[in-house]
Amino acid sequence: MKPRRNHRQRFLKPIIESVRKISTYLGQRRRAILVVILLLLSFGIVLAGILPSRQIFEGNLVVTNLSFTYIGEEPNKLFLNNIRGISQLEGEGNQTLILNGRFSTPSNQALNKQLLQRNSLTIKLPHEKSQWIINPATNKQPSELKISELKLQTNTSIDSLSYKPYNRKLSLSIKSSEAAQLALELGEYPIKFTFTGYQLEELKLKDSPESLELVFQPNNPQLNLSLTKLTRLSVNLPDPRKVSSEDWLWGDLAVKNVHFEQSKQTGRNVNDEKYNSTIIKGQIRMGERELKVESNQFLLISKPGIKRLLNLEVIPPKPPQEINVQIAGETVEVSAPPEGLEVRLVGEADQIQVGLDRRFPVRSIKSSFLANFFSNDVLIAIISFFSAAVVSLLTWIVNDFLSWLSANSQSAAKP
Repeated sequence: MKPRRNHRQRFLKPIIESVRKISTYLGQRRRAILVVILLLLSFGIVLAGILPSRQIFEGNLVVTNLSFTYIGEEPNKLFLNNIRGISQLEGEGNQTLILNGRFSTPSNQALNKQLLQRNSLTIKLPHEKSQWIINPATNKQPSELKISELKLQTNTSIDSLSYKPYNRKLSLSIKSSEAAQLALELGEYPIKFTFTGYQLEELKLKDSPESLELVFQPNNPQLNLSLTKLTRLSVNLPDPRKVSSEDWLWGDLAVKNVHFEQSKQTGRNVNDEKYNSTIIKGQIRMGERELKVESNQFLLISKPGIKRLLNLEVIPPKPPQEINVQIAGETVEVSAPPEGLEVRLVGEADQIQVGLDRRFPVRSIKSSFLANFFSNDVLIAIISFFSAAVVSLLTWIVNDFLSWLSANSQSAAKP
């Protein structure tokens, strides 16, 4: 035990001696105490301007695809709302439909005779790849097919929400432990249902390999569906330039795990995975600083990240620009690039980065404690001033301490 104690004493002795000298120095040089206080204050201000600190940010993006998880405490949160004039609605996943009305099928005469005798029918779609498609039965009448509302439950994941302007198709995947509620209005005219991977137990048809085309005249125009497990929806929308589309996608969603990218895999090796950004354009603002996000750039946000989607909106293609371009004597019409989904968001982070490669972002904005109170130009000036003050004060205190130490060593050497 004594050798270890002696070793510890030999280690601590020079430290204790240095602390004693510094204490004596500060006791004799009152000006040095003021310099030390100013040095610590300046150093603290520099750290407050450099070290990361969470700050609220907001942004506006136009994307082709996004994914997120709804985490709000409000059950039955409205997501899709009042989408009229749908030309086709397609679903994929496990589902059971109970239809009341009159039925017929043009593709199977034997089955048609049985359907004509029924006023109620239960169609089971038991498989993940089972499909159902709803269309107006005839093009002679305008479509009355309407999504009244789609409501989400807490911890519902929305994956691959996208809008393709050229065919006006809105697509998404819904995954939830609790069923999302989809309310449809079929209208007064006949509706055509097409089923794949279906079961009609009442008519002793199970897992038929052929698709079933069913013409349905509903008794009740309302149809409510519970979307459980994984369900994929695809909606052929009316032209958003001719109808009011602002409220189709209902925002104000508390979210997590928001992504603006898609992955591709070869299917042979899980490590062969490629990510593509789905951002067309946008900007992010944090305090007084703004970061522009250009086409195909990745948006990298530190945790906790995006916390709320304030607004989602379908953006239709822009009309052709009035530009005359002639190629080989012929006039060519120039149109603006297609748009997609506009997303307004808000969240909290200490750093936001963008770049064409997720591993090598080229631009960023960082937040610090002082960034909450000063603009970027003022913050740079503050950090520069107090950094210079730290160097100057530290140089003075070191030189003064060495001078004092040398003077005291000479005094101690005299008899």
